[in-house]
Amino acid sequence: MRLREATVLFNRGQYDGAIYLAGYAVECGLKACIAKQTQQHEFPNKDTVNRSYTHVLIDLLGLAGYGLKEQYDERMRDVAGHAEFTRDWALIGQWHEDDRYRGGASADEARDFIGAVERIVGWIRPSW
Repeated sequence: MRLREATVLFNRGQYDGAIYLAGYAVECGLKACIAKQTQQHEFPNKDTVNRSYTHVLIDLLGLAGYGLKEQYDERMRDVAGHAEFTRDWALIGQWHEDDRYRGGASADEARDFIGAVERIVGWIRPSW
């Protein structure tokens, strides 16, 4: 949903908002993976819950499970074999929820960011 909203903002020339919401799409995907690890009526691990209250994508990736962090580490070690993946994480890894206050994003910057998010969300999606 956040990615669709980001696309709407992009199409209306609202590039900062598009980047902001696209970043939330990755955060929501990772948090969905974290939530999926808790069964109904189960009392979740307090440390995991507390560490989940962050917007730092790489920290959430470490909590997401499903081998995502291990896949990420492997791909980052093999930059040549996973050039697009490493470029995508270079873009989205710096995302922060305060980006909504940044201002001045260009159409190219927003387009590149949304494209990176689409690919990373596609990589995460099978785990949620």
